[in-house]
This record gives sequence, C-alpha cells and structure tokens, in this order.
Amino acid sequence: MELSGPLDPAAWLDEVGVFVARDPDTAVRRLEARELLDAVGHDPTVAVAVLRALAALAWRSPAARAIYARVPAWPTHRQVVRWRERVEHDLIAGHEFRACHRPILPPYVLDLVADAGVAGPDERRATAAALLAELRADPMHYLESFDVLDTRCFPLAEALTPRLLDDVGLDRRELDVLPAPLAAELGQRLTRLGGRLATMLVALAGGASLVAGAGIAIFIEPALGIMAGGGGVAGSSGLRGQAYRRSVRRELAVVVCDLGITRAAVREAMRRRGGRLAGFAAPLGNDRPMRLLAMLAAAAHTALDDGDGPA
Repeated sequence: MELSGPLDPAAWLDEVGVFVARDPDTAVRRLEARELLDAVGHDPTVAVAVLRALAALAWRSPAARAIYARVPAWPTHRQVVRWRERVEHDLIAGHEFRACHRPILPPYVLDLVADAGVAGPDERRATAAALLAELRADPMHYLESFDVLDTRCFPLAEALTPRLLDDVGLDRRELDVLPAPLAAELGQRLTRLGGRLATMLVALAGGASLVAGAGIAIFIEPALGIMAGGGGVAGSSGLRGQAYRRSVRRELAVVVCDLGITRAAVREAMRRRGGRLAGFAAPLGNDRPMRLLAMLAAAAHTALDDGDGPA
C-alpha cells in the first residue's frame, strides 16, 4: 500500500483498526507501507497512529515486532514516547499470549488490553464498565483464573502485570498518592477485614512453640530447644499463610475490585496499620494472582475515568 496524498491519522487508524481485529494479514500489509513508515519519523501524529495499531496487532501477529523495528527513527514527542513504552509491553505480552496453549483469561481482559490501541474512548469505557461489573459480581472467578494462569502460563501472567500497570493511573498505584476519599475508604474496608480468629490461633501456636522450645532448652538440650522454637515459628508462618488463603484472600479480592487500587497500595496500608493486618501483609506480597487481579481492576477503573489510553 502506497500513500496517495496527505494521511489523515485518525481516519487511517479507524480503517486499519478494523483489519487488526478481523484480518491481521491485511493490517500487516497496510502497516508495512514504505511511505507510511517514512512519514512516522517526522510526524508525531502519524507515529502515534502507527503505534496504536501496532499495540493491537502485537496480540495477533508476530509481524508487529518486525514492523516496529523497521521504523528508521521515532519522534521524541511525549505522546510518541508513551505509546512506544506501551507497544513494547504489548509486544512481550502478545508474544507470551500466542506462545501459551489456550491461556485462561476471564471475560473482557483480552478486550481491554489487546484492543486498547484501536478502540475509541467510548468503546474503551464500555469495555471497562463491563469488566468491572463482572469483577464485582464474582471476583473469585477472576482470581481463580489467574491462579490457573500463574501455574500454567507463568510467563504470560508475568508479562501481563507490567502491561496492565501501564494502564493504571498514577493516583491508584501507591498508598501515598491515593486521593483522600479513596484512602479513607481503604482504611474502613481494612478495619472490617476478617481473619481475627485465624490470627489468634496463629499467635497461640507461635507462642506455644516458643514456650516449648524454651522448656527444652532449659531442661534438656539448648540446641534442641533452639531448633524446636525455630521450627515452631516457621510453622506459625505457614499457618498464617493458610489463614490468609482461607479467611482473608476472598475479602481482599472484593476490596481491590471495588476500589481499583494496586496490591502494593493495599499491602502498604496493612503493614502501616500493624497488628493482625501487618501479619497478613507478607502472604499478600507473595500472592502473584492477587497482584494481577488488583492491577486489572485498577486499569479498568482508570479506563472508566479516562478511556483514551496513555497520556
């Protein structure tokens, strides 16, 4: 395809976006046009349009990487730089998606990430609204799907995380930057979080092991006492992890889906509050599927607020 006359980037993207979803091979041919790739270097608007198309094509065809590499020079415009970051995440995640045999992705996840470049703001908001409705109705379905994804397609799960983070607004990423109303609601939700009985049992088990270890050290053998006490502490840590899975995880899934904030923000809030919540911060920090769920919810909330992609 050779360009005939000036290119209207918006109209071109609308046209190519249809081919990306329905006929990737045709989209590849449109993107490979020499004059188009030459125009990218001196027109930031054309560059952004091409990058948006490549972001979507990256999930459908390995040719996206080759086309991206063929551009002789990209403008240094701020939006071009941001969309290049997005495309590089999409190229990695799209590769892992195609490499994974029948990946388990819940409804609307692929629509949100794979069509971000070619979907208009209204369409993107509609996808985010549908996704959030599903997340809030059954967060455990998504979390359990991510459990399976983490086990069966770990590279894809890991590649999805930074890709989704790229979609998360800066005011939803860390505890210290959360808007005051959102931070206050997070505090209230954590106060009502369950796991009190489980925490008590873990504390009793840990205390009993330390007492037993001290008794052995005094009356029998110091080395055996140290080993018994250390083993008991390790065992109580394992019990805490089990308590997190049984009593806390489901409630945290509801919290992150409702509020749309990252796992890092929730974990830091738990750590700072201390007590039983601080005890569950460690198993939360090791919960990779929860990280992915929280990132997805935060990205959907961000898209609902501003559906036009990276600023």
